[in-house]
Amino acid sequence: MNCRKCGNEIKPGEKFCTNCGEVVDNQTNSDIINIPSDVIEIGDDSTNDNLVQNIVEEKLPYKTNLNKEKEEDDKDIKNVISLVIGIIAIILSCIFNIYVIPLSIIGLVLGIISKKKGLLRIFGIITNILSIIIAVILVFIITAKEFNSTESQEFEGDGFTLQYNSEWSIKELNTSKKVLQYYGSEITLMQTAKGKLDTLVNCDFALDSCKDTLYSSMHNVLSNDITQKNNTLSSDEVNYNILKDDIYYMSMNVIDATSKIIDEYYIIVSKNKNMVLTFLLSNVNNNPDILNEKVVNMLSTIKISEKKSLSTDNNSSTDLTKRVGDSTYGYVSIPEDWVTFKDINGGNALQYSYGEAYILTMNVYDKGNSSAKDYAASASNTLQKNNVSKLTTATVKIDDYTAYEVYGYFEDNKKWLFTWYFEAEDNKIHYLAVEGPDHSSPYFKIPNTFKLGE
Repeated sequence: MNCRKCGNEIKPGEKFCTNCGEVVDNQTNSDIINIPSDVIEIGDDSTNDNLVQNIVEEKLPYKTNLNKEKEEDDKDIKNVISLVIGIIAIILSCIFNIYVIPLSIIGLVLGIISKKKGLLRIFGIITNILSIIIAVILVFIITAKEFNSTESQEFEGDGFTLQYNSEWSIKELNTSKKVLQYYGSEITLMQTAKGKLDTLVNCDFALDSCKDTLYSSMHNVLSNDITQKNNTLSSDEVNYNILKDDIYYMSMNVIDATSKIIDEYYIIVSKNKNMVLTFLLSNVNNNPDILNEKVVNMLSTIKISEKKSLSTDNNSSTDLTKRVGDSTYGYVSIPEDWVTFKDINGGNALQYSYGEAYILTMNVYDKGNSSAKDYAASASNTLQKNNVSKLTTATVKIDDYTAYEVYGYFEDNKKWLFTWYFEAEDNKIHYLAVEGPDHSSPYFKIPNTFKLGE
């Protein structure tokens, strides 16, 4: 037999190897390595080391298997990472578009270089390719939309037309009123009022003082038009800007309790067309400056048409389309651009106004011992004491009722006041009044639309 350490021949009965000194007492037959002398010759130490290493590897094959399993695990990790990146890239490609492509390429490369075949690798490659395709398609759509944004369509409103591009679309409200809606949002631009310039201000708009007067008038009207009590209308320095030709515009912000701009009014003024138009940009929650630029660019295409006068026919007033009042005061028709108004001395009366120029008042009194004629006589005496000029009384018809009309002109305010008193079948005295600068205006015909019921 031979020594298990160095392979030296050990003679029977020897307890130590005569070559290396290895103890041979405990060696068993299974431990002894029989090496034919004609096959392997014991050489230098390096030869011995190689021999031992080969023997160890043959006796311990599990180490080689562990290395192979580790390599396979590494390949699996690449596939997992590739798939995760692909899923994330698909989601982000819908938001960031082309900026996600580098991430998708990384995931795609990991899937390709992985040598572990299977569904995991395939899904990883597919998801990353899909994210790249989605990003490219979305970029193409956005680019095409921007390219086509210069193509405009015409929007027609009450007394005007303007051009809008593909960033805006027409939306019809429940009231059948059409507004312009900014794409991908709840932001809308709608016309809220239309009127003659000379009925809102009795002065030359070319003068700065007249511009200030119009600003104050519109500020009061729009403030009354705000429905949320916690919201306020900005009162910045009066600032008109040229929109085009002789057309000016100014804007006023609607601010909530946190000082955040939520809506914005645009007032368009044309002296030549004798027209004032009001627009409301609503739900302005983000980027009001950017939206302001877009709105002004769109409004700069506006074409203002001549305002049609209200009919002077007592039986028809085509612009009187909004029905107001209640079962106690009765009902009348007023223009759409009139708003609810409340004079501090108005008591329980219902009041509606168009700027500060025209005001309609409706009231009702218990009959008591006084007749409608008595109320009219009392009103005439009051106006006379206030030095009203051109004081006049007359008997006219309001619906089917005999009404006593009293009117006069206030020199200081340069306004006419017309009042009517009549008794209806509810056994009460009804009172109607219209005041404004031009007594020939069809607005003074509003009482002719009176009905006790709707």
